[in-house]
This record gives sequence, C-alpha cells and structure tokens, in this order.
Amino acid sequence: MRAATTAVIVALALSAPAQAQDRFNAIWGLSSTDVWAVGGQGIAAHFNGQGWVSMSTGATSDLRAVWASGPRDVWAVGDDGTILRMTGSAWTWVRPLVHRDFVAVGGCAANDVWVVGQSGDMNQPPVILHFDGTNWTLERAPFAFRAASMALACASVSGSGGGGPIIAGAAYFDPSPAQRRDIGVLMRRSGQSWTTQGFDGRAMTDPQIGGASWTSVASCGGATLLAGRNSQGQVVVLLSRGNAWSPLAPPTVANVEPGDFRFTVACDGTTLALFPTGFARYVNNRWAVVTADVTAGQPSAADQAEYAQLAQTFAAAAQRGQQLTAEQLQRFQALTEQVMAASTNMASAAARAATLAFGDDLAVWAPTAANFFVASRNRAVMHVTGDNSEVVWSSLCGMAQLAVLEPCSNHGARQAVPSSVTGPKPAAPPEAAAPQQAPRPSGLPSVPSVPRPRVPRP
Repeated sequence: MRAATTAVIVALALSAPAQAQDRFNAIWGLSSTDVWAVGGQGIAAHFNGQGWVSMSTGATSDLRAVWASGPRDVWAVGDDGTILRMTGSAWTWVRPLVHRDFVAVGGCAANDVWVVGQSGDMNQPPVILHFDGTNWTLERAPFAFRAASMALACASVSGSGGGGPIIAGAAYFDPSPAQRRDIGVLMRRSGQSWTTQGFDGRAMTDPQIGGASWTSVASCGGATLLAGRNSQGQVVVLLSRGNAWSPLAPPTVANVEPGDFRFTVACDGTTLALFPTGFARYVNNRWAVVTADVTAGQPSAADQAEYAQLAQTFAAAAQRGQQLTAEQLQRFQALTEQVMAASTNMASAAARAATLAFGDDLAVWAPTAANFFVASRNRAVMHVTGDNSEVVWSSLCGMAQLAVLEPCSNHGARQAVPSSVTGPKPAAPPEAAAPQQAPRPSGLPSVPSVPRPRVPRP
C-alpha cells in the first residue's frame, strides 16, 4: 500500500464556501487505515482504521493540503503562511521562508518535501519551497502564473518516470487586446532543473498544454492527468502514460454538467471522474458510471395508471358488496406487488444515494480505483470500495442529539482532541524581504530567468 500511495495527487480547492469551517479541502493517506483530512479554520481529522478523531491543529486559517511521509511525520499547509508539521503526537509551526498562501504539499520521502505558495497577484510567480530533512530552500517559478495544483511523480513509487513535483496552472497573456487570454502552464521538476510546457513567459510553446487553464493535475500509477477549461469554457482533460498527451472526453451522466466533474488518477493508473451524486471509472476505453437511481425498478406510467384505476374499482365494488372478477383480482394483486417492491427499491436507492452524495468542491485520495476516500464540503468523508460507498465521518456526529445515529458509530471520538501545537505561530517574513533565491547546495542550478510578461492586475 505504501508504494502505491506515496505519489498521490496533492490538490487545491480554489473556491471557499460561506462556511469554510464546515468543509474539508484535502484528504490523503498512507493506507486505508491511516488517513488524514484537513480544511476550514484549521480543522483536521484522522482515521486509524477503527474510527475518526477530530483535532485542533492550532491554526485559524484554512488548511489547503495535507501529506505524510510516515505515521509520525504529517504536514499540513494553508492560507496566511501556514505550514504545520506533526512529529509524534504534537503539531509544530514551521516558519516559512516567504509569506504566501500555501496551496499544496507533498514529497517523495521525509527528506524530500515540497510546498507550493500561491502568487499574491497575477504579477508574481508562485514560490516553491523544498525541505531536505534539515534545511529549507526557496525557488521561484521563472515567470508569473497562477498555480492551481501540484502532484508528485516520485520515480521510486509512481512508475511515472523522473521524480519531483509537477505544478499546473495558467498565465494571463496580454500582448495585445486581440490576444488576451489564459494560457495553460505545466511546470515540472526533472532531475535538478525545472522545465515548462504551454508557456515560457513570452509566448505559447505548446498549443495542447497552453490551450486550457489548468485547475488540477494528478500523477500516479504511470499516468499523469490534467483537467481544466479552454477559452470557450469547455472542460478539457488530458491523459499521458508517457511523453504524449491524449484528450479524454468527460463521461455522460444524466443531470450532471461537464464542469461538475472532479478528475483524478488513482495509483493503479485508473482515471476517476467524481460528481455530486457518484463517480465513474475509465476502464477499457469507456466510462463505467456508479450512481444511485431512485427511479430504477419503478412501475411504468401505464401500470401506475392501471393500478390506480383498479384500486378505485375495488373500493367502489367493496362499497356495493361486490367483488372484482378473478382476472381483475389477479391483475390487481400483481400490480400491488410491483408497487410494494418499488417502494422498497426507492428506500434502498435513497439510502445508497446518501452514501454517494459527494457534492461539489470535493477532495479525493485514491490509492486504487476500487478503494478510495472522498471528503466533501459539508465535512463528511465517504469510503468507496468496489461499487459500494459508506459514510465514515460526518460533522453531525459532533451533535449530541444525533451522535447515536449512523455514521456516528464509525466515529471513534465524538469530541475534538485539544490542540497540541507547540509554541505560537511564528511571524512570517514580509514578501519584500524574501530573497529571490535562497542559498542552494553546490551543483543545484537556479531556475532560469525569463522576462516577465505584461500582466494587468485582476
């Protein structure tokens, strides 16, 4: 399990709902019995295989990402320069080299950890912090763009080639009024240097990568996936199992718009598309959709009308002391059995729908396409195994009057664990005081300098 999960996606949820404290922004695990979720106003929850425990991290800003190199080495990052590390049982503040909203964290080992800091505005490049187990170094992207997501392509575990972070986003290109547009950016670490695709700070370099504004990237199991929108607002998904990228059409699901899907790739290499009421797997060049249909097994409109008519006839005959004909009685009994079976099916489908109610703005951790966890914006966690799902965490479990209900039996501790953060939050250095490039070990090349494009403030 460890080898299959180390390189799973670390993603960013860009939008914040009205009640951010009631949502999870990210979920990640070392195994199906060691899972972390973090979210609004510093909330965190941990699953140990038997139950979920909520805790206070000591942070008040929203946490955006979580990752762990091992059971006793957990990282969480978020807004307002928040970087936290848990070693053992206590959270510790980490003073960042620069003050940013940190949107992603991940690594290939305890001595190879990466953190991405978002641009303060579109005129600034994102920053990338690296921790080698002892020291931090600061790198900046070669040009300004809006970083949206990071994945780790760790060569030793992902099967996807050279290790290091892959950062996706978009730049606002404004060479002339007729050419104003977003251009997709894909920046990846290859060995000890960075390469970019889509845009180089001056012009589009790859129409396929540059043709969409990327909002998420995932890399695991020998596959890398990009998802975003093009200038026409259409959803674009690209999948690569080597050097070439291939477009992937979103699945077709009734009452689900293409923009409602959340795409990722599990560490068995299977592409997943999650939507507010279920999910789909891309297997054998087709989407296999799993969702709850409360109308399945219902009698046809004609049968329902016939049943209603026979019921009225039966009632009228009973008032007159008469009986239905044998043929009418047989048909009425058959339709009654259909209606009763349909009622049972509806109740079962409604219960199943509750476990597949992922909602929007969800986060997913997928070691395999047949075993993954989904965290929703209403602070619930669902565990999917095969085509079945169960709610394993709900914020409702914190309410005494509801804690006796399912899924609260899966909630190992209904009370929040007191904060065990060591020391106060360190003062973050001002942006102006941050060096353009932190000292580097000998032999590590700097990110190449590229003239900054003319980009207006949004």
